[in-house]
Amino acid sequence: MLWTDDPARDAERYQVEMENEYRGHKTCDHCGVIFHAGDRYYLINNEELCPECMEDEYGKAVNDETYDERGW
Repeated sequence: MLWTDDPARDAERYQVEMENEYRGHKTCDHCGVIFHAGDRYYLINNEELCPECMEDEYGKAVNDETYDERGW
């Protein structure tokens, strides 16, 4: 579980994760959202992430300075 600088939020997320684990639900390791049947999640570095957290954590924007005159 990822810890932030907000202990109250961390405790709340931890509580939700523990309740969901008890019930057998999978949750996002970053935000605690519950995965439902048919949902997609990402397993990266042994962490289960929802699409939003995956984008926030690993998504990068491409800018024009990235490419040289050949386009790569």
